[in-house]
Amino acid sequence: MAVSCGGEYSDLNDNQLKQMKILCDTLCNEDKITMFTVLVSTCETTDLSQLYNMYNITWIMGNDYQDNKLDVIEIFSEYEPEDGLIILMDQEHVVKDVIKGSISAKTLVDEIFQLGG
Repeated sequence: MAVSCGGEYSDLNDNQLKQMKILCDTLCNEDKITMFTVLVSTCETTDLSQLYNMYNITWIMGNDYQDNKLDVIEIFSEYEPEDGLIILMDQEHVVKDVIKGSISAKTLVDEIFQLGG
């Protein structure tokens, strides 16, 4: 997800963070999944604590541009990450599904279980 220097982000990101919270509350504590959110903010400082507190985030979140590089974004560039997406991988980090746009936590849980999660 992209975060502006003023800390603003899109409605899609707001919805997805809420859905990711529901998903993590459902599956993270049971060690069924590992979640992380990759942010891109080209500001000199990015205060992620505001997002952590606002959504009560319990999963990993980091800014890919913090080192002035877009390493993670480049790895997944074939999936057009600038549009925002969810990538489901297995334990060997093989991409199993790519979801673009908005998705509900329930649908995402179903997708994960279909992949054997």
